[in-house]
Amino acid sequence: MRCSEHRRGWAVLALASTAMAQTPTLLPTPLPTALPSSMPTVLPTISSLPTPLPTISSLPTSLPTPLPTISSMPTPLPTAAPSPLPTSLPTSLPTPVPTMTPIPTPLPTSSPTPLPTPLPTPFPSIEFGKYDWFFSAVLTGGAMVFMFLITQCLVRRAKVRSTPQIQEMAVDKFRDASKGQNWSWDLALAFNVLDERDDAEALEGSHNEFRRNNTLRKVLKKLAMGGLETKCFYSRDRDKVFVKVRASRERLAREADRINFKVRLDENEIQTRLGEGSKDERDGSWKWFPKLYNDDIIQGLEDDGWCEANYERGVTAQDRTERVLVRNDDEKNMKLPEDEREVLGYIEPIQDVMQQTMAPFYKDIYGEYSTEDDMQALYHQHWRTSSPFRGVDRVKLIISIIECRESDGGCQYEYEKALTRGPNGQNCLEAFFPLHDEVHSSNVYKRAHRRRLRFQVNPRLPSDPSRPSTG
Repeated sequence: MRCSEHRRGWAVLALASTAMAQTPTLLPTPLPTALPSSMPTVLPTISSLPTPLPTISSLPTSLPTPLPTISSMPTPLPTAAPSPLPTSLPTSLPTPVPTMTPIPTPLPTSSPTPLPTPLPTPFPSIEFGKYDWFFSAVLTGGAMVFMFLITQCLVRRAKVRSTPQIQEMAVDKFRDASKGQNWSWDLALAFNVLDERDDAEALEGSHNEFRRNNTLRKVLKKLAMGGLETKCFYSRDRDKVFVKVRASRERLAREADRINFKVRLDENEIQTRLGEGSKDERDGSWKWFPKLYNDDIIQGLEDDGWCEANYERGVTAQDRTERVLVRNDDEKNMKLPEDEREVLGYIEPIQDVMQQTMAPFYKDIYGEYSTEDDMQALYHQHWRTSSPFRGVDRVKLIISIIECRESDGGCQYEYEKALTRGPNGQNCLEAFFPLHDEVHSSNVYKRAHRRRLRFQVNPRLPSDPSRPSTG
């Protein structure tokens, strides 16, 4: 009897659940103002139960424990299958049916939600704390490179600004390639530092007359009188005075013309002048006939008629001499045939008939120097000095000027006597030597090294890198 009552109660509960599931509307209930603090989670509504309730036929015959309330059920309630309603309801129910009112989801407050603050993206994709030594080293290296580049830019800018000023201060107005004067100092003299007032007693007497006349001050006056330029400076220990000496091209040219100094001649100019010959400007007569065939003669040799009348050569095969007749070309002779004109002379070209050498005759020819204007093109211009005078030529000419008498425009300084030593010597000049050229001396060292020659140059001789070689 009690079992049947329980079954009826379960049937009524199932019917009520089915009716509530089919009814879309919910019972109006007042909304709570605030949820209790002890409720951990929001209970789901009955309409959100996913699975249907089982039928009454599948329920167990006996219920060992009372059913929990709907609010405390963790699992969804089963739905009952439709079944025929009972004819009579039970007089009493075992347990009261709870009111199945769904708890609504709390509405959000009206306060606006603050926008999320964007977090900065960290520089490395890994944790910075573990690799701070690596990034500190990278940043330090980058800073050092940046400072180096800035320093280089500042140095380059300062160099660009200071280079013209340094060049203007260091420029030597004496050196001018356009004037054919591209050299610097050639000779050097060394004197002991001597105070003429304190050492006046050492210069007294007839035997010290030469020393009194050749002190440093008087020697400088003599060099200036001879047209030489000088420059003085102290030695490292300041116990000696060095005097550098040089001469301009004009002064060297006058001395070379005075002593008939021989210089090298230009090869192309030699051939040109030998082919032209020399005529007198007043009457046009020949001073000397050409020694080479010029363009006009070569063009005439191509004409058979002119060649037959003017060209002669040796009769035998061993005789290789040849010559060309030079005929008069005035108005009277121009009217005559070519073979009847007056013969003025012969053009006999310079030839090595015996074939004694393979070098042409116009190479390495030297001639006396002359200051005449028409002779300047005949002299070979050296590319280092832009003049006919080499370094060794300048040294020889300067020594000639120093030894020359004052009446001829020289210095008249007896440097060889001044270099004498000993009790009978003058002891007033310590050294007299030509200056070295750094470029040529380095070439000498290289050649000696290739040939495995060992030698040592006197280190006391100063080197002036701004001047050409002394030969």
